[in-house]
Amino acid sequence: MQHYFLKGDKTVDNSIQFPLSGAVTQSINPWDFWIKSLSSQLGFINIRNVTSSDYRIEQEIIEDVASYGRQIGQITDVLKVLIDHSAMGDLQEDQKQTIGRFEKMISEIEQVKKKWKTPKNLLSEIDTMLSEIRALKTESPATYELAVNKIKEELGKKAK
Repeated sequence: MQHYFLKGDKTVDNSIQFPLSGAVTQSINPWDFWIKSLSSQLGFINIRNVTSSDYRIEQEIIEDVASYGRQIGQITDVLKVLIDHSAMGDLQEDQKQTIGRFEKMISEIEQVKKKWKTPKNLLSEIDTMLSEIRALKTESPATYELAVNKIKEELGKKAK
C-alpha cells in the first residue's frame, strides 16, 4: 500500500514501514518553530530570521510579496532574456564562459523543476489548495465564494 505526503513543497512516497524496519526521514528545525511562534521576540532578546537594515520591511516582502526563490527566479528570467538578445561577439572569452556557466545553471534548475512537476505532486498541491479553500468557507466566506467562482469559471472554459 502506497501513501504519499507533502514534505515541504515535495511529495514523498511513504510506503508502510513496520517499527525498526526501514529508513526514517524527518527534517526538524526547532529554531524555526520557536522563532515563528514567538513573533520574533523572546523575552528581552530580539531574534530575527532575516538580516536587513530594516528587518520588518524585509520580512513583509518575503512573506507577502515574493520569497527569495521567487525573486531570484524572476531576476534569472530577466537576465536570460537580456542574454538571448545580446551580441556575444563583443565579449571576451572569460565573459562568454561566465554566461555559459549561468546558462548551464539555468538548465540544471529547469531539470530539477521538471523532476518535481509530476502528476503525483500536482494532485498533492490540488489537495492542499482544496483544503485551504474549504477553510476559507468559515474564515472568510466572501473570499471562499470568489475562489469557488474563479475555479468554476476556469473549469467552464472550453479547451482551445
